[in-house]
Amino acid sequence: MTTSRMPRLEQVFGTRIDLLDWPAIEAVAESRAPEAVDLDFKQSHYGNSDKDKRELVLTKDVAAFANTSGGVIVIGVAEKDGGANAIPPVSLSDGDITRHH
Repeated sequence: MTTSRMPRLEQVFGTRIDLLDWPAIEAVAESRAPEAVDLDFKQSHYGNSDKDKRELVLTKDVAAFANTSGGVIVIGVAEKDGGANAIPPVSLSDGDITRHH
């Protein structure tokens, strides 16, 4: 599978996006990296309630990236004042993975 390259984000994370790992995400959070047009932090998973499904929040965020030059949504990194702030514990179920794909 061919992966699109994102030079700016690769610089932010210090690695190719398709090779992102936990230490790279921790480093970005510790450095308080700012959100940008191609980078969005979410403290927790997108909701799975009927209201969340109606509002299509995940779909809207993905569409926003698709309508520009692409980007990365990092789930599990809290944001404060426009930048990464902390890494709170987030559980990840098979259902979450399926829904996000």
